[in-house]
Amino acid sequence: EALLGIKLKGIWHTGVIIHDKEYWYGGNIKMAPNGEFSKIYNLDRTKVINIGVTEVYPELLNEYIKQLRSEYTEHKYHLLDYNCNHFSNKLVNFLTGKNIPIEILNIPDKVKSSKYGKIIEFFSDNIYISPLN
Repeated sequence: EALLGIKLKGIWHTGVIIHDKEYWYGGNIKMAPNGEFSKIYNLDRTKVINIGVTEVYPELLNEYIKQLRSEYTEHKYHLLDYNCNHFSNKLVNFLTGKNIPIEILNIPDKVKSSKYGKIIEFFSDNIYISPLN
């Protein structure tokens, strides 16, 4: 709160767990067996939200992910405007027709409208920040 002048519960990383695998965007689309993301990056999972069920079978999911690979690249990654949450939302929408929680999707707008939002936006636009790889 002190840095931004606003209250945020967190700035969240999101991924999508389906067919016992987890998919996320961190410079490019990554996939690992469910639970491995936390081990790879030495993080504790704080929350898993059940968005719903899907009828998308693994082969169709793989084809969709292949299509998304040209859209979600390292050069397109942007800390505020094109990150893991945007990828997760797009994938969840494809799988269920729903979105990830709005409070996660709204974080960039809250940051931009904060006390130091313009400075953070400037740096996120002009300095390359390496995404999770």
